[in-house]
Amino acid sequence: MSDVPIFYFDLASPYSYLASHRVDDMLGPPVVWQPILVGALHKHYRRASWGATPALRAAGIAEIEDRARVYGLSPIVWPEPYPANTLTAMRAATWAHAQGQARRFAEAAFAMAFVEGLDLTARPVVLEAADRAGLDSAELDAALDDPQLKQALREANDAAIAQGVYGVPTFDAGGLLWWGDHLLPAAAAALGRDPVSG
Repeated sequence: MSDVPIFYFDLASPYSYLASHRVDDMLGPPVVWQPILVGALHKHYRRASWGATPALRAAGIAEIEDRARVYGLSPIVWPEPYPANTLTAMRAATWAHAQGQARRFAEAAFAMAFVEGLDLTARPVVLEAADRAGLDSAELDAALDDPQLKQALREANDAAIAQGVYGVPTFDAGGLLWWGDHLLPAAAAALGRDPVSG
């Protein structure tokens, strides 16, 4: 486990989006924003996304929309398709992470996905997220097909699985892993922080 809190996230995850608004205040600073591909976790653990499971989808959507209201966030606008394969977006997040800009990129991309309902499977949308984050979208465009970037994301996925990360968001805090936006207060308490305000 890490001495510095880690926030494992995927841009496809609305629960990660919810947590992104509170994680730095509650666990940090600093907090490491670590992009991983939730699809790799699903494959490894042989389970399906709740959003692709008819028995869970409606309740999950209602819960997320309710939490957004409770947290004082803009109403959720669901992107199409949902759930989405965010491989390209997560490679972009990995590129931003290597520059120390994972948070800036993720905040821009999360807003585009869950406030504007834009499709993060579309490369132009991903590049626009870089622009909005103040990053070099031309440099990102060139990097997205780089085998080294693809390998970096695979290695991040493998490292997360080796640590025991099961889903996103997960918080590595206080020597333990906490899976789920609802456990962010518990992660804060494990660090001796106020579980309400951080």
